[in-house]
Amino acid sequence: MLYSYTTVTSRSQIRESLRQIKNLERSNADVIQDQIIIAVNKEREKAGLASLSVNMQLEATAEQHAKDMQARGYFSHFTPEGKSFVDRIKDSGYTDIDPIACGCTQVLTVPKGKEQRRETKPDYAVYSRDVCRCQPKFALGENLAQGQLTPEEVVRDWLRSEGHRQNILQPAFTEIGVGIFRDMWVQNFGNFELVLP
Repeated sequence: MLYSYTTVTSRSQIRESLRQIKNLERSNADVIQDQIIIAVNKEREKAGLASLSVNMQLEATAEQHAKDMQARGYFSHFTPEGKSFVDRIKDSGYTDIDPIACGCTQVLTVPKGKEQRRETKPDYAVYSRDVCRCQPKFALGENLAQGQLTPEEVVRDWLRSEGHRQNILQPAFTEIGVGIFRDMWVQNFGNFELVLP
């Protein structure tokens, strides 16, 4: 005799189950990221420094780098294409300025001998650049780790390494973003401000 068992599940039930799994995974990552940030801020407090606040652009850049290193099998502050953490953080828009708030104007450079026309962007411009009243000032840093199993272990290892410890206790940094993927750990640090004349 042959028996068959079938369960009918609606698409909405499947979608809801997948959403719950995704939220569970994300909340676990959030807890781990929070544990790292709390541990870092405790060390900064011991050193008389201000706590770092979470910046979503730094976090997204850190997460992307952790995933990229894992997927492509490398461990470095530089991608295989040569992009540094500074390049990656700048690409995220972290150091972008608001051209209106800074009173930026576009200056066009044209080749000699060409008649300068009153166009916003002449087709013969060699290059254009923005000239702004304010200047961006920023500090950026990155810590990497691989193979640690817990937030406590990775923070302990960073604190035992002089260069990583310097980043954690860098007074210039005001913000942090943490990215974790499998056994890849990335901390991005930053501070961005506009200096007005």
